[in-house]
Amino acid sequence: VVDGVFAVAFTAGQAAIAWFAATALLTAADGAPPRAGTDGLPLALAVLVAAGAAALGPRTLPAPVLRWRPWVTGALALACAAWAWPGDPAAWAGTPLAPSGLTPDGALWLALAALFFAGVGWEAVTGAAPATAAGPGRTAAGVLLGTAAVAVVYLGLAAVQERAAPGPAPAPLRWALAGATAAVLASYVFTNVRTAARIAARLYPGGRRSAERGPARSLVVAVGAACCAFAWAGARDGGVPLLLLGPAAAALTGYALGAAAAVRHGGPALRCAGLLLVAVLAGLAVLGVPALSGA
Repeated sequence: VVDGVFAVAFTAGQAAIAWFAATALLTAADGAPPRAGTDGLPLALAVLVAAGAAALGPRTLPAPVLRWRPWVTGALALACAAWAWPGDPAAWAGTPLAPSGLTPDGALWLALAALFFAGVGWEAVTGAAPATAAGPGRTAAGVLLGTAAVAVVYLGLAAVQERAAPGPAPAPLRWALAGATAAVLASYVFTNVRTAARIAARLYPGGRRSAERGPARSLVVAVGAACCAFAWAGARDGGVPLLLLGPAAAALTGYALGAAAAVRHGGPALRCAGLLLVAVLAGLAVLGVPALSGA
C-alpha cells in the first residue's frame, strides 16, 4: 500500500518541484511571480522532460555530489531567506504557488502541506537509529533527532527571513539565485524520477529484484509522462499546493499504517499512542483538504 501511494505521490511531487524551478526563473526576470495560467508551464515541462530524458540514460550523479547536495540546498535556502527572495509571500496570491484570496488559516494549512512534503526527505535524518536490531531507546533517539533537525532548519530559516534586508533583490542576484535554485531542483527531479520508477517496479511480481538492478525504461517513461500530466494540472490558481497534497497524503498513509500496526500488535502504552496518532492524522486530513482546495 505504501509503495502504491508513494509511486503516485512522487510523480505529483516532481511536478511541484518543476513548477518551483520555473517560477524561480520567471520571477528573476522582473521580480514578480507569474500569475496563474500557462505562463510557467513550458518551463516546468522542460525541466521534467530534461530530467526524465537523463533518467533514461545509464548515468547517475557521483557519490560526492549526492553527499553534498543537501548541504548545498540548505545554503541556497539560507541565501534566499537572507535576501527575502523571491519576495513577499503576499504577492504569490493568484499564482500557481498560492490561490487567490488566501486566508491566514489557509496559509497555515499551506505551510503544513509543504512541511509534510519536506518530511518525506527529512525522515532520512532518523537514520541515526539503525533499521534493524534497534531497541526502543535508539528508535526514539532517531525520531527525536529528526524532529529537532527539522525544527532547527525551518525555524532558523524563518528567523533569517524575518530579519532580511527590505526591498527587492537586485537583478543580477535574482538571476544567480534563480539559476542555482533551478539547477538544484532539476537534479532532485532527475534522481526522484528514477526513485518513483523503482518504487512502482516493486508493485508487480518480480519487480523488487528488477528494481535493484534499475527500473525498466518503459516504467521511467510512464513516470515522466505522469509528472508532465500533473504539471499541467498545476497551472491553475493555487495548483502547486494541491500537488503537494500527493506526497503529504503518502506520508500520512505511511504514518497511519504504522500507527494502526502499533494499535494491533503493541502493548498498552503503544496502543494508546497509536490511537492518538491515527486520530490526529485523520483530523489533519479532514481540516486541511477543504482549506487548501478553497472549499
